[in-house]
Amino acid sequence: ILDKLVVRDNTDAGQAEGVEMEYLRQVMDGVDAEIIDLIARRMELSEKIGHLKKEYNMTAYQPERWSDIVNTRGTRAEQLGLSKEFIVELYEKIHHHSISKQLEILQGLIKQVKS
Repeated sequence: ILDKLVVRDNTDAGQAEGVEMEYLRQVMDGVDAEIIDLIARRMELSEKIGHLKKEYNMTAYQPERWSDIVNTRGTRAEQLGLSKEFIVELYEKIHHHSISKQLEILQGLIKQVKS
């Protein structure tokens, strides 16, 4: 995608446009920070679930749960005007990382920290 973009010289952009652009970028930076914080929180929850799975002798991958995530998050994305495929792809990456962490827990590589 980046290879197909045309880079334009923006030196003629007015000062007002530059201020507005900078403001919107700052807001976007804040949203990005929130997204990262939420993903970190989700991973903490996933690790806690991993410890429960270990305690109850469950497998890391739960196909029914994954199917539910794909369906509900995909539907939510479409309701908000987002691409279902994009959101599913994003969740596949999150899920892969989550399963990897849970496998480490199940294999005893990560110990539970009591809170």
